[in-house]
Amino acid sequence: MDNQTLQVFFFLFGAIFLLLLVLGATNKVVVYFDGADFALSMVPLLSLVSAVILMGVFGPEVEQKDLTGQQIFILGLGIVISIGTAVWSVRMSVFYNKNLPFGVLVGIFKVAAATLGLLIIVGLVSRAFDSKMRLRDALWAIVLLSFFIWIGKKLINGYAVYQEKGWPLPAPRGA
Repeated sequence: MDNQTLQVFFFLFGAIFLLLLVLGATNKVVVYFDGADFALSMVPLLSLVSAVILMGVFGPEVEQKDLTGQQIFILGLGIVISIGTAVWSVRMSVFYNKNLPFGVLVGIFKVAAATLGLLIIVGLVSRAFDSKMRLRDALWAIVLLSFFIWIGKKLINGYAVYQEKGWPLPAPRGA
């Protein structure tokens, strides 16, 4: 893939990302139906991070280049959980938006947004504990963190979208 094709891809991805962000913030599409749906969208990244941490915990005491059977199992389980929850999140997005193609697009967006948001928040929080951080940088970190929290709350919009579109609320989980 050449550089120009890559730039077009990232531009299109960014434009779709912004469009879905605006559609979600204005209650035109369901991004995250509720807090549980939001949490589900973070599981793909969290399962991979957990697997990598567990691989280190259950790794051999001496340094070796090859992975142990235990580490391979942990990594494989983390990947399966990550893919499974990402697919489940996309499936729920199709269900909540009542539209297959648009639901798939929103589902991919919400998993990507949760992953990106989580990485940015972790980065901001870790920088806040840096002893060399200046007050101006700390204030910017607080402003950015507040912005991401506000966006996150705006995108948990299932009930508002259903009310605006006059759709009956889906049956509660487990019913």
